[in-house]
Parts: sequence; structure tokens; C-alpha cells
Amino acid sequence: MPFGYLAYVSQLPTVWMRDERAMASGLFKGARRYPEREMKEKFCSFLFTSSVAYMLAKAITDCEEQGIPQIALYGIMQGGNLDPANQSQSAEYAYQRPGTQYFIWEATRRGIKVLAAKESRLFELPPEVW
Repeated sequence: MPFGYLAYVSQLPTVWMRDERAMASGLFKGARRYPEREMKEKFCSFLFTSSVAYMLAKAITDCEEQGIPQIALYGIMQGGNLDPANQSQSAEYAYQRPGTQYFIWEATRRGIKVLAAKESRLFELPPEVW
């Protein structure tokens, strides 16, 4: 459990949250209710497939509202094994990756530059399997 990280996050001035119990606990000084309904109305609600997708939706909205020109993604490694013939990789990323890539595409479509490490493999197309 990353207790050091949670201690750090608990002191931030703004922490967007979806968990009612965590918000009610009072442990997070900057807790704000994540505007889930608004985000799902603005974007494709089928593609909120991971916490990264929720963060990107909010980041895109903030970029547009505040004139921020780019989003940088750190520590997101949803590449896994993109070869569907090799089932040794967890199916988690296969489920999450399309949502993340949708929001990257949506940001780019709206004129927001998205940066990520090459190793994240977020900009790779899935293999064609017919």
C-alpha cells in the first residue's frame, strides 16, 4: 500500500474523488466530488474504462477552460502484450487501453497536445486480427 503517496495526496489543495466514503472521511483536505455526470455527458460514457480515462476527461475539460495547451502522461504503462495470440498478459489493459486511447484522441482532436513516454505504448494501434 503506498501510504507515503496517500499522505502526500491527502494534503493537496484539490483531489477529485468518486468514493463517497473517502470524501466523508475527512482525510483528504482538498476533496472535491468528481463531476462524473457532466464528464459522461460531454464524452463517450462507454469509454470511461479506467481511472486514467476519468483523469483525462477532467484534464481535457480543464485545458479547454483554462487555455492549457498540453497534457503529459507519466507512469501509465497500458502497453502490456498487444499480441492477442499471447494470452500471458493480463486482460486488464486490453479492457482499459481503448478508453485511454479514446481520450488521447479526443484531446488531440480538440487541439491539446498529449505527451507520453514511448515505452507507455499508448500511441500504438492495436494489432489487426481478422
